[in-house]
Parts: sequence; C-alpha cells; structure tokens
Amino acid sequence: IPDSVTTIGASAFRSNRLTSIIIPDSVTTIGVSAFYNNQFTNVTILGVQTRFNSVWEDIGFPIILMP
Repeated sequence: IPDSVTTIGASAFRSNRLTSIIIPDSVTTIGVSAFYNNQFTNVTILGVQTRFNSVWEDIGFPIILMP
C-alpha cells in the first residue's frame, strides 16, 4: 500500500489471493471486510503496530497474525 493512502475502504481487497501486506503508518482507517477471504501469512503494520487490533478480525486479517 503506498504511503499516500490514508483510508482503505470496506471490502477493498476482499476475496483476492493476497498472502502478504504492508500497511504504512499513513493508513488510519480500514473498513469492514477490507481484507476478508485472502491467504495471509504475513501482515506488517508500520507505525503503531497495534492500532488495528480492536478491529483485526472485522477487517479480515487472521487472528493468528495479530501483533
């Protein structure tokens, strides 16, 4: 995700075959199911790594990958 992105909308990357992603610290909002139904083995959150923990499963990241 480019540093210019601040918001990722609901279902933006839903049902793709993503296995890895880096979320820059510029992203402050991620919508519901934005990453649902992917194949993540690695999720990297730059900046405050825990800032999405309260909505981690709602946005579609596997709980096992939560920082």
